[in-house]
Amino acid sequence: QAMADLNSFDDDSEERMDQKVASTKIPWAALHSATIITAEHLQLITAYDKQPANVQAALVKEKPVEHAELFMFMVTHISKEDTLQYVLLLLQDFLNADESRCEHIFAVMEGQSPFAPFYRVFSRVESDRYIISKASKIVSTLLVAAKLVSPDDEQYMVRWVMDKLRAADPADVSLALTLLQTLLRKPAFRTAVKGMECVPILAGLVKTFTAHFQLLYRVVYCLWLLSYSADIAAYMGTTTAIPMVVHCVRVTAKEKVVRIGLALLGNLLGKGNNNRVMIQSGFVKLLENLKMKKWGDEDILADLESLEEGLSQNIQDLGSFDVYKQELITNALEWSPVHRSEKFWRENHLRFEDNNMEALGILVELVKNSTDPQVLSVACFDVGEFVRFHPRGRALIARFGVKEHIMRLMAHTNPDVQKHALLAVQKLMVHNWEYLNH
Repeated sequence: QAMADLNSFDDDSEERMDQKVASTKIPWAALHSATIITAEHLQLITAYDKQPANVQAALVKEKPVEHAELFMFMVTHISKEDTLQYVLLLLQDFLNADESRCEHIFAVMEGQSPFAPFYRVFSRVESDRYIISKASKIVSTLLVAAKLVSPDDEQYMVRWVMDKLRAADPADVSLALTLLQTLLRKPAFRTAVKGMECVPILAGLVKTFTAHFQLLYRVVYCLWLLSYSADIAAYMGTTTAIPMVVHCVRVTAKEKVVRIGLALLGNLLGKGNNNRVMIQSGFVKLLENLKMKKWGDEDILADLESLEEGLSQNIQDLGSFDVYKQELITNALEWSPVHRSEKFWRENHLRFEDNNMEALGILVELVKNSTDPQVLSVACFDVGEFVRFHPRGRALIARFGVKEHIMRLMAHTNPDVQKHALLAVQKLMVHNWEYLNH
């Protein structure tokens, strides 16, 4: 998806806003004089406000339901934005201190939706990003804690979060990810978002946020939570999620991201076609490289070993063309034995036509677009070998219009690329291969 400038995105802005809001002095007595809150409310809130956490905890323990009712009353009846900001911050802290306090909210709201007051806040103050963020985080906590959620309440939140996830503003996407990190702990929400293209959207965000590790971590974390539902884990293999996560693990320097990526891939092992997709995404070679690194986190080594063990049978079952195709798909052509093996080309030249000539198309794209001298050398060599062994090789290659590109590579600055481009052009031009010293 198209994303606004990530460089200007500040992931810590809400924390700083929390400090600012927490320092506000709310005139509770004035709210009582204006009959916005009752005398009982005034007594509770003046005793509770600005107190240390242990004092607040003791007050709540003494009157849990009364404090829950106080907060819900204020969320429903206060419209002044700076006061509402403060009340929502108080309520978020109240629930974060002990999530079992959600039960007091449910008791107070018995017979009506405990989520509706927050949904009304969404539509009432669309312009205040801080209020929206606080209200949505509170409602997510309540939704996960609730034993029963009506289909309407569930669907409202899922649609709202997915709209944010699809947004162009990274701040909206960041909020959606935070909410999903809470909501996806609950199987019902994993099922609800599956039908709304959540996995493909998250897979796309892995690519978008490759250089922004905090957001990247949260995207992969959401995919990891989704992978705890077996049907979604199997479905991931039909999307770009696995290749994207493999790429992310390959390029990221952050152990935290590597660890959650490996944990996700571990959950995907043995589900659907996932093992094959991992192998085709070049994960086997990556596993070898990762095992050679020094890791501060011991869990990473354990994950690497279990992944290697889980894929071992699939690796044994792989034919040489599967290995070759891995190199193609990951744009990582190197002088592995298959390229120079006449047996490989004799047995596999027809497989380049599979899936509407997928492998041949990727090979040609590498010749046209790669900037890596080794990839260009190997790709030119492979085009020549394909033409040499396939009875209609020249005609098939002509469809792709790659000959001109190879001819231009004959003037490449790298002597290896020049050599293999020249050899490929000779194979494209000559009919009797036995006269050619290849």
